[in-house]
Amino acid sequence: MNQLQPANLRLLGAFELVHHGVQVTLGQPRLEELIALLAIRPGVALKRAQIAYHFWPDSSEQQARTNTRNLLHKLKHAWPDLDEGITMERDSVTWRHDAAVVVDVHRFAQLRAQVVQDYLPTERAHLLSNAVDCYRGDFLPSSYTDWALAVREQLRTRYTNVLEALVEALLELRQNDEALHRAKQLRDHDPLYESA
Repeated sequence: MNQLQPANLRLLGAFELVHHGVQVTLGQPRLEELIALLAIRPGVALKRAQIAYHFWPDSSEQQARTNTRNLLHKLKHAWPDLDEGITMERDSVTWRHDAAVVVDVHRFAQLRAQVVQDYLPTERAHLLSNAVDCYRGDFLPSSYTDWALAVREQLRTRYTNVLEALVEALLELRQNDEALHRAKQLRDHDPLYESA
């Protein structure tokens, strides 16, 4: 029996939501930003009033709440099986801890965290390489809101650190050509980073 592919959410380099092999077209930047805002904080409930204020700070409370209801309604219709990733309750919306959605930001964090453990250089280089390859660009690049810029900068710094650690691991393994390639990647990512 052919199993369906899991849902995937890409937030690094571009926003892309793929549900069982089919790209979900949301058609609204606010929906993308809402999904990203929820996805980076799994298990943390976002009150509907917070969503209303976040997206419509200058609107009346009643209008902002109406807009929020409409936004969540559009999200339900755009994303089949929304409950695989998001729980909507009367007063709040939450990205599920046990979401059946692979999120690239979470995958990057998991690979990065695994490297902290005391691995042999070959294992360390492999994990670091996977983490680097998982990072396909800046977080939510189409958004310039304060919270997205802060997350973007935090992830850029972590990516820089992972790339530098990968170069060091490759040099330790005497894989000089690959180390040079990754050092150039680091330089391209952050031209002002001296160690590159």
